Amino acid sequence: MSTEIKILLLSCLKQTPEVVARIAHIDEIKFQTDQNLIFTIAGLHQLYSQTYSQEQPCTYAEFRTQLYNGTLNQELAEHGLKVDIHHSTQKVDTSWYRLGTLD
Repeated sequence: MSTEIKILLLSCLKQTPEVVARIAHIDEIKFQTDQNLIFTIAGLHQLYSQTYSQEQPCTYAEFRTQLYNGTLNQELAEHGLKVDIHHSTQKVDTSWYRLGTLD
């Protein structure tokens, strides 16, 4: 699943029309700049579900577990990117995360 999430996040940064249209209807995903996307895990799950619901449906709990147990940041690093914390609420489900370039 981390590969699908990586592909989805890369398409977000490319701002493909299909992904931009989907994001426009999700409150918990926003473009901060051309190179930064901020999101909550729930927002990313919603986008993932809209994109892959037919091929790989999963619950929010399954998605979150796969996200934390996967190799997403390692896969993103191959593209010079990473996911880090944008704004912590001290709770995983309500914190905001940022997809951006490696420092």
